[in-house]
Amino acid sequence: MKRFGVALIGSFCGLFLTWACLYALSHTPWLHRSNESIAGCHELGKCAVPWRDAVLLLAYLLGPAVLLGLVNAVAWKHWSALKWAGWFFGITILTVALYATDYSSAAF
Repeated sequence: MKRFGVALIGSFCGLFLTWACLYALSHTPWLHRSNESIAGCHELGKCAVPWRDAVLLLAYLLGPAVLLGLVNAVAWKHWSALKWAGWFFGITILTVALYATDYSSAAF
């Protein structure tokens, strides 16, 4: 039960990290996305989305949460604090790089 709780805390940290990255990057003035859309539609609720794209979107948004939850579940009582912190820091850097690359590539 404790392992599940620790994994849940890691998942919440991953969700917060995703939210913080997307919020910070969407409010950065030098990263303006163009308003052009290939499909001509800008809202998920009003546009038809193929199931593959929906799966990719969910993986894009929930991937860091799942990954941090798995790391916490595996690391619970098996890893040293230094090894866990290294993995946590590495996943955090990769997550920020993933979202920053997406925002910066859309600006050009």
